[in-house]
Amino acid sequence: MNQKEYIRTNILTIGLNKLLENNLITLNENDKRMGCYVFDYDATKYLIRFRDIGHGELEIIMYWDLKINIDLNGDELNITKDLISKKTSYDIYVMGWVERKIGKYIQTSKCDRHSFNIKCSPKKITYDKLKNMTCVNTNGFEKKGQLIL
Repeated sequence: MNQKEYIRTNILTIGLNKLLENNLITLNENDKRMGCYVFDYDATKYLIRFRDIGHGELEIIMYWDLKINIDLNGDELNITKDLISKKTSYDIYVMGWVERKIGKYIQTSKCDRHSFNIKCSPKKITYDKLKNMTCVNTNGFEKKGQLIL
């Protein structure tokens, strides 16, 4: 696993573990819940958006090092508009999927523009911090190979 894949998978694992710990999702393929959740982990603020996308898969979008307060009482479209309109609202964007039908594992894309974006400056400091994060253990799912788009 290269460094970008390690970072991507580690951040997605943190988010997925938090969703499971707080009973916001299950790994059951019929779980159709969706929503947003803000949490702190290792002195960093995260926002995670999640939704069922069919075929037993769950889409997860993580925003790392959130810089603004988000009103989670709003709908998902307004939350997304808030993040996009405030260009400095987060440092990292990570997207992935969780397969829940034929197995329980994380999927990501090798295409960085779809699944991984460092927005902050200087990028080198953030990248170094992320690649040196402790590897997070999974909670009922696997860190499996990638889905290549």
